Amino acid sequence: MARRNPEGFSEIASAAFVTNYEVMLGIAYRLVSNPERVDDLLQNTALRVRHTLDPTRSPRSYLARAIKLQYWDEGRILLREGRYLDPTPLEDLVNLPDQTPSPEQQLLQAERRAILDKLINSLPSKQRRLLELARIGLSQPEIADATHLPLGTVKSRIRSAIQHMSTHPAVRKYLEQTT
Repeated sequence: MARRNPEGFSEIASAAFVTNYEVMLGIAYRLVSNPERVDDLLQNTALRVRHTLDPTRSPRSYLARAIKLQYWDEGRILLREGRYLDPTPLEDLVNLPDQTPSPEQQLLQAERRAILDKLINSLPSKQRRLLELARIGLSQPEIADATHLPLGTVKSRIRSAIQHMSTHPAVRKYLEQTT
């Protein structure tokens, strides 16, 4: 077991966090623009991973994933408690046109989602797994780190999955309608 320093962090977690601090800071600023929230997000992420960092895995991808999960968890808590604040000023919302989709548009969107889910489920498991990681926001290098696959393999499998899905008649019809 790794030795713990006085703050309760394992030496591995401390070293990984210090080494990857600039990457973590960049991710935090992409997620939230408020400097105080960035500091809180980094601190809460450090507390989250202080005992769970696995030395056999890539610390960079683990920490990147941890900060995104922390961000999503904090957002869910704020929504649940009704404290989530939309940064859009209220006067800008007054003059917005109603952007609620019509029942027909909602039905079309639901059909498209169902077709997309069906197509994704029909993919080979290797392609489906990588595509799902991309859908949740991981970049291709992060996926390569997380899955221990070469970056070229990740890129080719994702490209093959997208090409396979784009040959489906319903997808082609949708693409023709949008162009």
